[in-house]
Amino acid sequence: MDKRYQVFLSSTYEDLRKERAEVILALLELDCIPSGMELFPAADESTWDIIKRSIDECDYYILVIGGKYGSISPDNISWTEREFRYATEIGKPRLAFIHGEPGKIISEKTEQTDEGKKKLKEFKAFVERERICKYWKTPGDLGGVVSRSMTRLIKTIPAVGWIRGDEANDDLKNEILELRRKLDKTEVDLLTATEKLNSLTLKDFDIKVFYKEKIKIKANIHFSISNGLPYPNRDYSHITREYCIELPLSDVFLAVAPEITNVPKNQVLCINQIARRYFGAGSDMVKKTMNLQKNWEVVSENILSESKNQIKSLLCIKYNLIELSPNENKGGDLWSLSQTGLTLLKKMI
Repeated sequence: MDKRYQVFLSSTYEDLRKERAEVILALLELDCIPSGMELFPAADESTWDIIKRSIDECDYYILVIGGKYGSISPDNISWTEREFRYATEIGKPRLAFIHGEPGKIISEKTEQTDEGKKKLKEFKAFVERERICKYWKTPGDLGGVVSRSMTRLIKTIPAVGWIRGDEANDDLKNEILELRRKLDKTEVDLLTATEKLNSLTLKDFDIKVFYKEKIKIKANIHFSISNGLPYPNRDYSHITREYCIELPLSDVFLAVAPEITNVPKNQVLCINQIARRYFGAGSDMVKKTMNLQKNWEVVSENILSESKNQIKSLLCIKYNLIELSPNENKGGDLWSLSQTGLTLLKKMI
């Protein structure tokens, strides 16, 4: 039974007309159905739901990058990047094709501003990290690369595709029934695996050693003095004191683990969570040990770099409780609980 696959083609438009034509021709020769900017060339927020629905309905997604970043969407990224990020988010099988000789692209088809060049460079780097890239030099070259890559992708990741209504025979019905049986079995296997996972013991994790582990954390505490006391004409907004506290590592882990159980968070937010708990305005330990006067108020707190690195080293490397993953935005690596960390957290709470 012959299937046709629908493919969403994403790129900037005016500067890549020839290239898009070659890609569309390559897709048609593979009996694929192209979809993309030709359907809605004036992308704006009012058409975004239509674009998303089109990506949802397609079997595969293709991205082509030339010398332009493209017009900016309300998310402060180009429409092309927005489409790619959405396809990535929903797990759509993707291919990306980046110009292999950007220095040879004519000026009219390249970004002219430093900001545009910077955003294009960052977008390319993000796409290349996905490891789904191929490179091209001419429109004809692009068509050939797309044809070979799509053929391989269809074989590697078969999609649902489309068939003619009059070809939906008994074989298809039997195939659907078989797929349903496999899906039911997968759901049962997943439930069984989840139950086993939740009952795991920390065989390779020495809990006694972990509970004995302590860490000294240094931070700069910034204070202000309440208005009128003791000298109303002086500005004490920049008073800073260094403070050091020794804590069980298990307490530090508990300060951040519940926050990253379901959703990864960047390192800065995780470290700030620890800082607020042990050095913030509500910390009785800080107030007691620093013998603060009533009119002194904690304004902010910053854990020193050496202590940040030590926290990261112990939680992420030595005990493997937290996993690190790259963060496209600022704020350091993304932190999420490892399976060991999740199992330990369930035992601790």
